Order: sequence, then C-alpha cells, then structure tokens
Amino acid sequence: MEIHTKRLKLVPCTTSSWKTSNYPLLDHIQYTIDKAEEDDSTVGWYVWLANRIEDGKTVGDLGFKGIPGIEGNVEIGYGISPDEHNKGYATEAVTALINWAFSQPNVTKITAECTKDNVPSIRVLEKVGMNRIGEANNMIYWELPRG
Repeated sequence: MEIHTKRLKLVPCTTSSWKTSNYPLLDHIQYTIDKAEEDDSTVGWYVWLANRIEDGKTVGDLGFKGIPGIEGNVEIGYGISPDEHNKGYATEAVTALINWAFSQPNVTKITAECTKDNVPSIRVLEKVGMNRIGEANNMIYWELPRG
C-alpha cells in the first residue's frame, strides 16, 4: 500500500518500511510497528512515512491515532523534519492522507488538534480544508466531515 503525490511517496510504517527509511525510532513509530506486528489490519491507521520521490529521503511522518471509531472518526497528526519545513510537504501529505481515509467506507469524519501558537500547523489545517470547531486549554480543535 502506497500513496503517491507530486513529490512524495507515503508508505504505512512497518518494521520493513522504517528500517529502509533512516528515520528516528520515535515512540509513536515504535508503537505503530508494534501494532502492525500484533494485527496487520491496523496498517494504515497509524503512522505513514513521507518519502521524497526525488531521492527517497524520509522528510516526516503523519497518520492517524488509531482505527476509525464507532462513529467513523479518525484523528490525523503530522510532523515534518525541521530541515524540511516551509516546503509544502505537510500540506501535500496531509491532503493525500485525507483523500485516502475518505476512500475507506467506514470513515465519516477526520479530526485534528494543535496548539494555538503553532502557526505552521494552523496554516496546514486551513489549507487542507479543516474546519475550526473550538478552543480550550491552549488547543484548537478541527474537523472535516466526509463530503
């Protein structure tokens, strides 16, 4: 399973995809690998690696915080390596992953959250069409319903 954009190849994080990426083994990466090894039906519902097509470099990771809930909601998150900021990779990758999620029949809504002072993330969420639905405790909450 892969998603291709103009500049990126997104691949679900598994032991093999991580090992070929030279990407740090962060806690959420290890959690994703463990989940995939326990149950391969979770692949795609946790971390995806964003690899630049041009040279194969992993420029960041993004994904969901688990399989869709009973109401069909998934929460998306993302991070781009600091040396790759301000190149549009987050917007490109998040757009592609949103499209993938909505192609799954059990997804009805995508949610996100970010801190109020995270201007780059706010811009990404606005660009991909997320709707700001509330604020609390220095956080902004977002959603995008199917359709």
